[in-house]
Amino acid sequence: MIKLHINGTQQELKLRVFGAGEPHIYLNSNIFDDFDSIHIELCYENPVDIINMMLLNNIIENNYIKKTYKEKSLICKYIPFGRQDRVTDLGEPFSLKVFADLVNSMNFTSVLSLDNHSDVTSALINRNIQQSQVDKFVSTYMEEELEGFDCICSPDVGAIKKVEKLISELKDDYELIIGTKVRNLKTGEITETNIQGDVQGKSVMIIDDICDGGRTFIELAKVLYAKDAKQVGLIVSHGIFSRGLGPLTEAGIYPILTLN
Repeated sequence: MIKLHINGTQQELKLRVFGAGEPHIYLNSNIFDDFDSIHIELCYENPVDIINMMLLNNIIENNYIKKTYKEKSLICKYIPFGRQDRVTDLGEPFSLKVFADLVNSMNFTSVLSLDNHSDVTSALINRNIQQSQVDKFVSTYMEEELEGFDCICSPDVGAIKKVEKLISELKDDYELIIGTKVRNLKTGEITETNIQGDVQGKSVMIIDDICDGGRTFIELAKVLYAKDAKQVGLIVSHGIFSRGLGPLTEAGIYPILTLN
């Protein structure tokens, strides 16, 4: 989904698709008579949204030729390709850099995102402003959701620092549980999951940045329950849930909370 805000007001976008499948956007040209700030909001659902972002930016640039703007920002809470932040095989692309180069070519005055998957995103995207990460958001706005839980779980090594920071900012004391996984880099399949810590008879809240299909959390829940955990919950910044919530709830994960 793509949205356009001019001087703080959302504008109507007329979207259509030509017979051969090409997307097209139309705007009322009168909206460009008086403006000094424009915000494009990319709510990524599929690659067509990126094409629409490019088309919308083209319309804006064509109308900026005779005008001076103070701000043209991109609001993109979930950065597409954020997880493809490295090349693990000579036969694959550096997808995040491809997306970053595209965004940089549009010369936004700022690019606002929420809880980037890694620091590589901020390094590649010019003028990236990362809003509150999940640890800061939970400690500030969602601490009551942790009532009744004994442990907070980092699902993998990459999230340990974030979870440790969250625990240090919370009023109550929580035990840190560390999940580890082994993944086949070519297929993406998780081949092994383990945990560090004692969860017997305890309620465990998993915290991470993204839930796509949810396999990481499903496999982790299996191990936690096998170790006699009482309850397993989940908080993520970006709830994609590409396979729906069913597989997660069937694995005994409840509640499931998302910031975006």
